[in-house]
Amino acid sequence: MSSSFADVVSYMVVVRGLHDAAYKLFGEKFLHLRGGATPGPSPREIYRVVDCKLDDVSASLRWIAEVIPGRYRAVELAISIHTLRNWADFHVPPEILQAALQYGATLRVAFMSPAI
Repeated sequence: MSSSFADVVSYMVVVRGLHDAAYKLFGEKFLHLRGGATPGPSPREIYRVVDCKLDDVSASLRWIAEVIPGRYRAVELAISIHTLRNWADFHVPPEILQAALQYGATLRVAFMSPAI
């Protein structure tokens, strides 16, 4: 049985606790960003998410480390795998591992399936 649904792997840089002083710079650099606030007690922590292509991940992390160092609480590198299938494993590309280690980003991998 074949399916026309193709697996989609997305890469995102998540910046948590971005200081107000860096917010404008961040928005000017990354024109297509989204964000939100973590649930929980007040004050809620604001986060920003930048979608990246595999080739852009390292440059995005480098810009954050060089231009706004110390103006955020944490940086995460997220990999989202959207699939209809069950995955036993996922090979994280070496450039992702290297960038996460080099820039101190926490690596998160999420497997997501649409409701059927």
